[in-house]
Amino acid sequence: RPIHIVPHGVDVDRFKPRKKKPIHARLKDKFVFGVNAEWSERKNLDNAIAAYLTAFQGNKDVAFLIKTFSQDRINIAERIARIRDGVVKCGKFPQIYLIEEMLSPKDMINFYNSIDCLFAPSRGEGFNLTCSEAMACGKPVIATGWGGNTSYMNNENSILLDYKIVPVPERFSRGRPLYTGQNWADPNPDTMIEALRVVAGGGVGDMG
Repeated sequence: RPIHIVPHGVDVDRFKPRKKKPIHARLKDKFVFGVNAEWSERKNLDNAIAAYLTAFQGNKDVAFLIKTFSQDRINIAERIARIRDGVVKCGKFPQIYLIEEMLSPKDMINFYNSIDCLFAPSRGEGFNLTCSEAMACGKPVIATGWGGNTSYMNNENSILLDYKIVPVPERFSRGRPLYTGQNWADPNPDTMIEALRVVAGGGVGDMG
């Protein structure tokens, strides 16, 4: 008998293009990048933040809205501050707005409604529902050009990042046997920085 694969779906009655409305007053009149992901080595948020800070050092017209959580109970705000101190040399850094609490389905729609571009440079995905929801909302998406997300993302509808394949570090696979002996993608930092600047500069329009 044939095997039929039923992929994830997106409720396009809920996730659809809408007029932008900042989720917080601090984000008003800024070009807002967003990410919605667990804080983990696989999701690569530390390098996403470093790329953003490098791309827009001293720029007051952009912001990065980070919706995340940590299963390891790390202090995310402290970790972001350490990344910032390692990247920013002039004392002026672009705005970062952190959300750690769980958001309701309605609030998630507001999250997508408040950003201009989703930035998701993860090292590996099974599907990445966040990317598909952002795309359904008409948002440009920057993501790694490898993994399950490429079943629906391509260079025509997304901004796909160059990468190299590297072994999953033992520090991550320890306690996660499914990752032992496996590889994942490591997005190119220069490509990440370039993609951020291109999108913020108007190089990619609304995908709706």
